[in-house]
Amino acid sequence: MDGVIADFTTQYESIFGQRPSDVQRRQKEFWKNWDVYVTGGNFVKQPKMPNADKLLQFIHELKVPVEILSSSGGQKHHEYVTAQKNAWLRNNSIMYKANIVPGGSKKAEFASPWNILVDDTEHVVEKYRTAGGTAILHHDIDATINELARLNLEWNGGN
Repeated sequence: MDGVIADFTTQYESIFGQRPSDVQRRQKEFWKNWDVYVTGGNFVKQPKMPNADKLLQFIHELKVPVEILSSSGGQKHHEYVTAQKNAWLRNNSIMYKANIVPGGSKKAEFASPWNILVDDTEHVVEKYRTAGGTAILHHDIDATINELARLNLEWNGGN
């Protein structure tokens, strides 16, 4: 979700005045901010990523099974973040089944060559691939859509 269809960075920056990637270099400050972010219900308040609707429409048109796989950021706030993310999906009329795991590394438990993970975090993508899954490192909506189209065509025998 975050970084692909939900804009965590914009919401975080609006609260703390800096990008999360800048704060992560100072771990203690990031986790202090994380607690404030979570307890303030900010996962529900995140805007959609630019072009999220374009990606969701493309995926819908593929007519393949789709589920959301997202991280709650760890066990500490897992239930609370899960509830917020589910509310965000409902509020944005995204009705796919949501699988919220307590940490990005747990996404690899869903790995299969037939399951495609679209994620914006390199180490999560690499761990998913190492576990035998197919993953796209998301940075650009058009590149992600092109890769999804290529994989869909490949798995349909080139038709």
